[in-house]
Amino acid sequence: MGQSNYKLIIPNVSVRTNLVVKLHSRTTKEEASKEVGRIHEADNVFDGYEWKIDGCQNGGINKFDDSLQDQIKQRIDEEEEPEDCLFWDGGKAIFELELYDIAVVTDVATPLKAESKEDAAKEVEDQINEKNLFNGYDWNIKDCTETGINKLSDSLKTEIREYLKKDIGSCIQEV
Repeated sequence: MGQSNYKLIIPNVSVRTNLVVKLHSRTTKEEASKEVGRIHEADNVFDGYEWKIDGCQNGGINKFDDSLQDQIKQRIDEEEEPEDCLFWDGGKAIFELELYDIAVVTDVATPLKAESKEDAAKEVEDQINEKNLFNGYDWNIKDCTETGINKLSDSLKTEIREYLKKDIGSCIQEV
């Protein structure tokens, strides 16, 4: 059996992951910390900032809403020292704010073993029936270099199974 050209992609599921945003401050950690304070106090934390899932070049976040904003502000509140979430990227000469374990709506994917779309559909159906869809499969956030998923929780597994019960065919994509 050769390398499969098919992936199982589940859109718009809630995943606990880490977020990162590049700050505008380029001088000192103190200035970057003040900027984090301004972000926290802003009406919209997304204005002027490109929030991404850590390890995702193209962002990976499907839904920027009040719930996500509230989680970001809460996570900033929980930090005893905002500086603990600030990291300097000397190569790019930027500060980044990193926030851990936030629920984000995104797409998840795993490579399949089958070599045809028909076999891929049968593979997924068999795995669902055997309740084995999460053993031996490398689930990650779609189009990200790192897995990005903090924990493949029972609720995430249930959400994936429920989506697949509706329409397996649309979730199988050739890569």
